[in-house]
Amino acid sequence: MLNLPAAYSLTYQVMDLLYQQVPVANMYMERLKDRWVIHMKDARLNGVSVELADFIIRSAKQGRVRYVPEYGALSIESEEELLSVSFSVDIKDWLRNKGEQTGKSMQNIAAEILEEVYQRGKQ
Repeated sequence: MLNLPAAYSLTYQVMDLLYQQVPVANMYMERLKDRWVIHMKDARLNGVSVELADFIIRSAKQGRVRYVPEYGALSIESEEELLSVSFSVDIKDWLRNKGEQTGKSMQNIAAEILEEVYQRGKQ
């Protein structure tokens, strides 16, 4: 997961690179106040400058990021498996409001709820 400042030139460079080299189906982006939170599957990016690689490495909150400057190649290994789930508009609104109240993404709120239900079911 990447957590990027919304109004920053390097953020737009990262997003441009992702849109060019990562299938959109492998990403989920959400704007939270002044941040972009990007959940994604494993990816390999080419043509990455040292400055941009450093920014991505600092912005990674989960998973592992490796950079090979000789090739300008950066790999992102995610700890997440993206899952598409359909919700009613009411549930989406509730998740969005809960996210705004807590400063978390809708994705994180839904994941926390599923984890809690899963843990209860194991007991």
